[in-house]
Amino acid sequence: PPAPSQGEVDAFRLAMRNAVQGVANRVYPQAAQMAREGGTPEITFTYRNGVVSDIALAHSSGFPLLDQAALQAARIAHYPPPPAGFSGRVYDVTVVVIFRPGASQDFDAD
Repeated sequence: PPAPSQGEVDAFRLAMRNAVQGVANRVYPQAAQMAREGGTPEITFTYRNGVVSDIALAHSSGFPLLDQAALQAARIAHYPPPPAGFSGRVYDVTVVVIFRPGASQDFDAD
């Protein structure tokens, strides 16, 4: 099959980011919320054929609890199935996870 267009790749990466953020909203550590710790840890991972691997912290939020929660979110997120043309292709994905104390943790895609 032909390679996906850049627009298709960008849309799929956004869907994966939304999957991670949705889980992060649910695993925001209560201790971090109580301490009003917020931040934006940046994580990276590799996606191939529906499998996520090599999950790593690229940039710390400055709060270990938030960094670990972001990694946990990436590990347990339910990712969307790959669109046609993605089979066999490897994608490196970067996600900035947003933790905001005191704010609604509902996520709206920009």
